[in-house]
Amino acid sequence: FRSHNGAALLAYLAYHLGRPNSREVLAELLWPWAPPGSGSTNLRIELAALRRQLEPPGVAPGSVLCATRSHIELAHEAISTDVKDFEHALAEADRAQTETERVALVRRALALYKGPLLPGHYHDWVVAEQDRLAELHFQAADWLVRALGEAGDTSGATHLARRAVAAD
Repeated sequence: FRSHNGAALLAYLAYHLGRPNSREVLAELLWPWAPPGSGSTNLRIELAALRRQLEPPGVAPGSVLCATRSHIELAHEAISTDVKDFEHALAEADRAQTETERVALVRRALALYKGPLLPGHYHDWVVAEQDRLAELHFQAADWLVRALGEAGDTSGATHLARRAVAAD
């Protein structure tokens, strides 16, 4: 990335996939202390750098990064994120018809969780989402530890409990 904020821009757009994001809000979010107009200029520069990375020659312009004069978003059909997959697996687990299906879906969700969201980024939205996702992970792990224990898999429950505590 051209800069730390360039990475943060991509992360924010990917995290808010399929949602148009106001250029003004993005500039304020990423450059809150910049003089008037500088945040917008910085955003344009980072956006151009991202476009070169995400839409190199041979990739149709606008097929990944969709930008208008007022909004920016990533094309949801072009992007996949582990966070969305994690949340989707947990949502599917909540709708599971059987305990076996729910256990498998929670295991899949837990396998997708690789630790704190965007380590090294300290924007307010990142910190809040780190906490929210860590709590979802811990709740899912706690449920699975209990389910494994009730099923008699004390070894699996102990291993998972240790992993959950280490992640926490």
